[in-house]
Amino acid sequence: MESVHFGVSWWVSLFTGSDCVPFSVTVRIFEIILSEKLKIIYRASLTLLKIKEKELLTLSGVDNIVNSIRQGLRGTEYEGKDDLFFKNMFGLKLKRKELNVQL
Repeated sequence: MESVHFGVSWWVSLFTGSDCVPFSVTVRIFEIILSEKLKIIYRASLTLLKIKEKELLTLSGVDNIVNSIRQGLRGTEYEGKDDLFFKNMFGLKLKRKELNVQL
């Protein structure tokens, strides 16, 4: 199964699903969208994947990977620490070219 089968629905609902990121993080991200445009969603998605990277690399099977991603920040050191999430999100080193994606 290709990642597009589960990845697109996860990415689209990343900030609206009740089981992904906390509401307080979602609100702050949508505030940033007003000034940063949609690039911030790309940055936040990459940050979440980076946070879960070690766990995701140990999992086998698409179902396990999807379930882990859907857990969002739950069970991580970032749960309940919105400022830490945003600090890491804006500390993520990305080249301008990488952020100029078509969303």
